Amino acid sequence: MKRLARFFAATVLVVVTVAACSLDAPPPEAIAIAPGAYEGRNVVIVSIDTLRADHLGIHGYARDTSPRLDRLAQEAIVFDRARAPRGLTWPSLVSLFTSLYPRSSNVRQNGDLLADDVPTLASVLQARGYATAAFLGNACGVFTRNFDTNFCGTDEDVHRKSLDWIASAPEEPYLLWVHYKAPHEEYLPPKRFDRFTDPGYAGPATGHRSYLDDVMLSKKAPADDDREHVVGLYDGEVLYSDAMMGEIVDALERRGDFDDTIFVFTSDHGEELLQHNNYYYHSCSVYDAVLHIPLVIRLPDRNHAGRRVDSLVENIDVTPSLLEMLGVDVPVGVEGQSLLPLINREPGAPDRFTRAFAEYNRPGTGWIGTVRTDRWHYIHNPDDITTVCRPQSDYFEVRPRELYDHSRDPGEQLDVAIEHEALVTEFAREVMDAFDRQRDHAPPERADPRVIEQLKAMGYLVE
Repeated sequence: MKRLARFFAATVLVVVTVAACSLDAPPPEAIAIAPGAYEGRNVVIVSIDTLRADHLGIHGYARDTSPRLDRLAQEAIVFDRARAPRGLTWPSLVSLFTSLYPRSSNVRQNGDLLADDVPTLASVLQARGYATAAFLGNACGVFTRNFDTNFCGTDEDVHRKSLDWIASAPEEPYLLWVHYKAPHEEYLPPKRFDRFTDPGYAGPATGHRSYLDDVMLSKKAPADDDREHVVGLYDGEVLYSDAMMGEIVDALERRGDFDDTIFVFTSDHGEELLQHNNYYYHSCSVYDAVLHIPLVIRLPDRNHAGRRVDSLVENIDVTPSLLEMLGVDVPVGVEGQSLLPLINREPGAPDRFTRAFAEYNRPGTGWIGTVRTDRWHYIHNPDDITTVCRPQSDYFEVRPRELYDHSRDPGEQLDVAIEHEALVTEFAREVMDAFDRQRDHAPPERADPRVIEQLKAMGYLVE
C-alpha cells in the first residue's frame, strides 16, 4: 500500500503552463469581459462522464490522453481547481445547469427528477428564443424538459447525431449539450484508442465490470502490472472522448459557428481508480480523485486565451457565468457565483472563491459533507455512515472526521485530523453551516420506471 500511496502522491494534480497563443494566429490582448459582452452567441457544452482532471494534459498528465483539449486550451480559459458537488452523475449535472447544490436542487441520487419550477440554463435560454438540444450518452432522463431536441443513446449514436445536428443547426442562437460516457466503467476503449496498455500484458486484469467488482470485493490491492493495465484502459477511453470532443469543434468550425460560440468543456466527476479503499468507481467517494473536475471555457473572440485560474471554483458557478456573459438575468436563488471577476482579475475576486463544498447522501441513513480550501480538504461524516454503492459491501469506510493537507499530501493518503483538532472543529462548523444554508425538501419525484430499471442494470442504483 505504501507503493500505491507513492504512486498517487506523484501522479495527482501537476499543473503545467500552456502557452497563451493560437496555433494559427496570436490571440487578441485580453480585455475585461463586460456583462452582456456575448449577447446572442451560441453556447456549446461538452461534458465527459467520469473524467479525472489529473488524467489530462492540461493538468500535467504524462500520457498524451487529451491532444485536442490541450490544443483548445491554448485559446481558452482553464480553471485548474474546479470542483463537482457530488461524485454522481445526475446530481452533478443538475448542479451544472441549475447552479444549485444537490441538497437544494433535491436531485441527490441518480433517478431523482428536478421539479418543473426550478430554472435551468436551458429553460432560461429557451425563454429567450434559443434553440436547445441535448445528446446524452448517459444520464438518460436527467432533464425531461427545456431541450427542443433530447436524445439519449450510445456514445457512437450521440456523436453521430450531434454532428448531424450541428451541420443543420438553426439560424437562431442555440444551446447544445453533448455528454459522452466513454471513461465510465466498463473501461473498453475502441482498439485504435487503446494506446496505453502493454501489448504483452497477459495478466487477469480487464476493464470489464466483473473483474473490477471482484477486485473491490476482495479488499486486496492488485499487483502493480494489473493496476497499470486497468489505468491504461481508462486512459484509452479518455483519449477516445477527447477525439469526439475535437470532432465537435471541427464541425462547429466547418459550419462557421465556432468563433460565434462560447464553448465549455467539463465533466460530472472523476474516478477513484483504487486511490482510496481499493475502490475503482466514483459514487462512494468523497475525495479529490472524484471531486476535482476539468473546466475549460473558450470565448468567441479568444479573449483571455491561455489564461489559467487557480482559485477554487465549483460547477455551480458555470450557469451564472454564462448567463452574465450573454446579458441574461440570472435566476433568483442560485448558489453559484459568476466567474467573470476571477477571469477579469478584479481586485479581491480570489477572496470570494476560497471554499468549495461537496456531499454524499443516502436518504434514510445519513450524509457526509466536505469542504475544500487552498490547502486543506476536510471530510465530515457526523453519522459515521458507510457509503453504499456497487458492488454493495462495507469496503468503503469514511471516518467521522478526516483532514488532508494538500501542501504535503496531494493524493490524500494521510489523514491528519488528530493533529489539527482546532482546525477540524472550525471546518466541521463550516460544513454544518453550509448545509443549513442549503434547502431541504420532501423526497423528489423519480424517473420513469424504465429509466430506473436501466439505472439498476448499470449498477447505478443500489436499493
